Amino acid sequence: KLKMLPAASSEDDLSESGWSPADLGLVEEGSTRSEHPTSRRTEVSLGSVQGSITSRSTGSVGRRALSHSIRHHAAILQHKAVDKIDVDDPTEQKEASRVMPQPNLNQISDPLDEDEAVIGSDWNFFTPPTIPAEWSQQIIRNVPKLSRKWVILLTVFAFLLSISFAMIFGINKAGYKVADPSTVGLKETVGATIQSVGATISGISQTTLQLQTANIRLPEYIQTNLGDVGSGLIPFYVFIPETGGLTLQRLTRECLGLVEASNAGSQDLAGTSLTVQTLPGGGRYVNVDMNTDLGLDRAKNFQIASSGLVDIVYSPLFYPVVEKIFDSNRTGRMFTIFCHPVSRAIMVYQKNQAPGTTMEQYILSGQLENNYVTRVLVNKLQGQNLVKEDLDLALDTLRRKCVIGLSESLLESLERFRKSFGWPEYDTARVGCAEAADAQNTNQTIAVEGESLWNEILKQNDFDLQVFEYAKVLYNEQRQ
Repeated sequence: KLKMLPAASSEDDLSESGWSPADLGLVEEGSTRSEHPTSRRTEVSLGSVQGSITSRSTGSVGRRALSHSIRHHAAILQHKAVDKIDVDDPTEQKEASRVMPQPNLNQISDPLDEDEAVIGSDWNFFTPPTIPAEWSQQIIRNVPKLSRKWVILLTVFAFLLSISFAMIFGINKAGYKVADPSTVGLKETVGATIQSVGATISGISQTTLQLQTANIRLPEYIQTNLGDVGSGLIPFYVFIPETGGLTLQRLTRECLGLVEASNAGSQDLAGTSLTVQTLPGGGRYVNVDMNTDLGLDRAKNFQIASSGLVDIVYSPLFYPVVEKIFDSNRTGRMFTIFCHPVSRAIMVYQKNQAPGTTMEQYILSGQLENNYVTRVLVNKLQGQNLVKEDLDLALDTLRRKCVIGLSESLLESLERFRKSFGWPEYDTARVGCAEAADAQNTNQTIAVEGESLWNEILKQNDFDLQVFEYAKVLYNEQRQ
């Protein structure tokens, strides 16, 4: 835009020179008189770059000289403006398009002015010269730099945002599927369960990452009375029947000579003080019964955790033992062995079946356990409904508190326990130790995966299957 600031002190002086603000489409913004009585200063503004041109000539010649002077200086100002125009800013683009707008020649009343305006037919002092090619190239070169920078930043931001959403809003909070067998076909339920949990057995699993961010709150005494994985004072084996616990117990008794608190003292409850007894076949124990509530009350009164007599605790009563036996000063170290729920159910059946009873009859009679392991880990008895939050709690308890063993890798698991708790090498020269170290759990195969009997067992153990699959994930993670 051009602002013609006449040096004349009145409109009459301006009219005598043949120029008027109306003719030029300009607005006076304050007249300024210079030293020369007929001088005229022209202010030129291009975007944020401004300058002024002063001409001391008068009449048509002076106007022509002024026009040439404007053209010359406008090019310089325009070059400066180019460097300051932000080509990505819509406001600057709009401002750039407004720089030096074309006048309406029909409004120019002075013939000389019209001749002046159309002289050469390709320019007038209202129109800026064409931007040289090299200046345009300079703008073009700047565009990719700006674009690449923002594209990279936006791409990184989008990637981080997608990871956050995946962690928060993924396959529910812990990354596994909980289906209701009453509303979904059993085969589809089991297949989805194995795929969603078992597919993560490599490195740090998605389930572990999501549990870390789920902020699941453990019961207070579980949190304070049990050490985290790798910490705690007294090893506490959560006894899950038919998974390999008896083999471990023989090793700690006959190969290591550890004094245990278990159900071994159930027949020796007459004493009024805590004493160490010896089993006929070897092994030592204290005179308490850790498999009953009354026995736990007796053990609590004897303060077995601080007595200095007990090396290891065996009990299937997970929550009661943690609450009554341990405290924040004498913490327990949880560990256990996991087995596939179908295999475990078959071994429980083989141990408890009545003569002549088939597995199908055993299931129909209601003797088949319902998600036994999950119930132990969340302290819910048979008959109480399990919900997804219970499964979350069970998995997070294992992640934070439990050293994992697997019955399918029993010898490796036993060696891992030995190293975790700082036990010495197994003394195979001790009586019974070699036999204990070679013991393996076996079961007769009476169910085939995918067949009706297998599926019927899983229908009662859908949560336990997910606990087992995640136990395998943790087993590999703890190996690292």
